[in-house]
Amino acid sequence: MTQDQLTWLAGWLEGEGWFGLSSGTLCIQACSTDVDIITKVAALLETEKIAKKKPTALTRRQAYVCRVFGDRAATLMTALLPFMGERRSGRMRELITHHNNRSVRRSAAGIRRWADPTFRERTSVAIREARKDGGNQYTHGYKRP
Repeated sequence: MTQDQLTWLAGWLEGEGWFGLSSGTLCIQACSTDVDIITKVAALLETEKIAKKKPTALTRRQAYVCRVFGDRAATLMTALLPFMGERRSGRMRELITHHNNRSVRRSAAGIRRWADPTFRERTSVAIREARKDGGNQYTHGYKRP
């Protein structure tokens, strides 16, 4: 992405974009009623999926949404930071920090969990035993009185 494209995207997202968490995952969302603009934004965000949003009773216009999640969103936020206003850049820093900390927790948990070659078998055995006792994989054998 060129410097001009990055500054254009930053300006557009400053006014029309949303930076946040969607189901706990870092997300950049862009919404517009102009198909040509949302297509350009989607190309710059490197996403091909553009969804239609239901027209509201107030606007009665078809809106289009594109989103980027996870590591790609974090990379874009980092690139956009110098061009954003004070409030947005503060929020973006918080989100990037959250994402980076979450990734560390996930990878550490994955290493511990999958480093043990017997983990999957032990888990399966525990679930089977819980089912024999009248429970399921969620109740772990607990029965209501």
